[in-house]
Amino acid sequence: MASPSTDRLHLIEYLQDPGNPDGESRERLIEACQDVIASLERPIETARKQAFLTLDHAVIRSAIKLNLFKALDKEDRPYSTQELALATTPQCNHVLLSRLLRYLATRPLRLVIETSAGFWQRTARGSVFAQDSFKSGCSMYFDACGPAFQALPTWICTPDHERLHSPFQVAYPGQGSFFKRLQEDDSMLQTFQCWMETVSRHQFCAQETIDFNEWIPDGTSDSDVVFVDVGGGTGDQAIALGYKRIGLPGRIINQDLLPISQEAEEMLRSHNIERITYNFFDEQPLKGACVYHYRQIFHDWPDADCERILRRAKDSMTASSTLLIDEVVLPETGAHWMNDHKYNGVACYST
Repeated sequence: MASPSTDRLHLIEYLQDPGNPDGESRERLIEACQDVIASLERPIETARKQAFLTLDHAVIRSAIKLNLFKALDKEDRPYSTQELALATTPQCNHVLLSRLLRYLATRPLRLVIETSAGFWQRTARGSVFAQDSFKSGCSMYFDACGPAFQALPTWICTPDHERLHSPFQVAYPGQGSFFKRLQEDDSMLQTFQCWMETVSRHQFCAQETIDFNEWIPDGTSDSDVVFVDVGGGTGDQAIALGYKRIGLPGRIINQDLLPISQEAEEMLRSHNIERITYNFFDEQPLKGACVYHYRQIFHDWPDADCERILRRAKDSMTASSTLLIDEVVLPETGAHWMNDHKYNGVACYST
């Protein structure tokens, strides 16, 4: 890991000769910018920024719910407040909308730009939330996880013998777990699955560097189960393997407990992927498969539950089976940006 001073030198070099940095250089530049901002901030600015983070999220969620970003994204031109008020769904009072737009235009949000008095234009950052794939994250975390985040201080300060299983249970008494609530709320489930698909497309995937076919022996038949993606959501990993096995024998299975959309089911069928409803805490019905694959499953569950899941996998395997785990593992030292996922797990899943 580069030192902050090295990153700042890298930033100076970039400002002198801007280019198109690669992934690692881009992350170092962002970290250097954040270090500079932190060093320049006054205490009142730090306090004010943190105090308004929840409001930032609420304002963005309001704009998403009004379809404001989609309205701005139709054409790359300034829109009047009155014009946008008519374009939002549902239509919004233009006075309230004007206040919302002013907030979205402030630093550091910059999700819209005020081109002149009462006229607003999209920005590249704001256009992100015009896309269903990206706005689903903000919607899901505000609607489903937000109350659990709010309950976290109460939960963490409660004595051990009185503490409930998770902050989610403090926020939603008597409603079980996060995943149980998803099963009972179709709209929230669709938003969750949309966000999971988006994250999956933009995160590292083991199949990008490892050919899973090396664990699938030659000589398999059409009836042999060659790959089981356990907890595989809408099936992106099963489909990715399917592309590499076009014309080859063997069954590829996608398993998950949560229902998926008709479009996702049709996508699986078009790639000859079988879909099986399965709870990974139960006995695995598919015995002796070549590969049992778990991608980013275990970070959502406490250790005892992870052991239960793995025991079910072990009981279903034969000597020729392989267990593949594609997981997020954070270093013990050093604050990595993915630590926000860790506290999301604490708040919603009790991991």
